[in-house]
Amino acid sequence: MPSAARSEPARRQRVPPAALATRPICTYPNAEHWDEAVTTESPSTTDGIDGRNAHDSAEASGQRKRERTILHHLRLISSRLDDEADALFRQADLDSETFAALEALWRHGPSHQLDLAQLDQASRPKSGGLLDRLERLAARGSVARVAGDRPTYSLTADGRALVERITSRLAAFKPRLFATCTDAELTQLDTTLGNIVAAIDTSAEQPNSHG
Repeated sequence: MPSAARSEPARRQRVPPAALATRPICTYPNAEHWDEAVTTESPSTTDGIDGRNAHDSAEASGQRKRERTILHHLRLISSRLDDEADALFRQADLDSETFAALEALWRHGPSHQLDLAQLDQASRPKSGGLLDRLERLAARGSVARVAGDRPTYSLTADGRALVERITSRLAAFKPRLFATCTDAELTQLDTTLGNIVAAIDTSAEQPNSHG
């Protein structure tokens, strides 16, 4: 006697990438909404081991999709912030790494003075050439060389005004970035992202246990 046909699982509802890209952050009050945003796939209704395996597989698949969506949102936010900052840097005839050196001096008050090694550590330039950047800043009057055995630079009044102008315009972008978030959502987001960063840092500090 032929066995009864198994019920067919519900079809996956795909969300177009464009819809995910335009979906604002902090608008899903609970996990169920995240599930709806990513997938509505239901596990098989078959009884027994096959049904449990299908349910576990569907849950794992849903979690992976949520993780990919969250990473997509983070990359999108980072890209928007970079675009906003780059536009301001271009207007000031700067690049991001040159501004990072200026900002490092600005934050190191009240002297606003650092040597080359300290600036390298504070600004962490990815492409090198920090000394050349500082010399160009000195030529335009944004920093000044400080006499001594080691290359040392201080922020001038013009340099300080430049940094404060750019940082204030970047700060004006933040209300737009978080306009859809309540205080409670921002608090939860801050805690969650902080935990993720701490986990990444802890993982990076662990020795390779697979070697």
